[in-house]
Amino acid sequence: MRQNARELDAALVTAPGESISEELRHRGLTLEEFATRAGVPTEEAEGVVLRGEPMSEAFAGAVGRFFGTSAGMWIEMERRYREFADRQARSYSGNIAFRGPKDLHRRLTEMAESEGISVNQLVLYLVTDALARREAS
Repeated sequence: MRQNARELDAALVTAPGESISEELRHRGLTLEEFATRAGVPTEEAEGVVLRGEPMSEAFAGAVGRFFGTSAGMWIEMERRYREFADRQARSYSGNIAFRGPKDLHRRLTEMAESEGISVNQLVLYLVTDALARREAS
């Protein structure tokens, strides 16, 4: 169930810069034309649209005026995107630490040495294999 919620989050959350870029393409405008017409520095527009940098409230206001929307809409989009990105970054670091009995550590080390791999690689293989078996049943 939670996986479906994560997929829904990912489908609904868009970086504000991506939305701006898409709208500019739709209108046939370059980023430079947008910056000039919206009255924002080109460097700031490039940061938000091309590099995914956070937008300031002043930038959000200019974007809102340009597209006929509210600054609040863009600020809220920015807030939601940053929260989602932070959650994603924290959720799956790829690092898992656990404590176990010394005997288990010894057995894993010996098995890894006999296989010519690291303990990390062995544990990764064993856990992946166990999860695949469990999901298949």
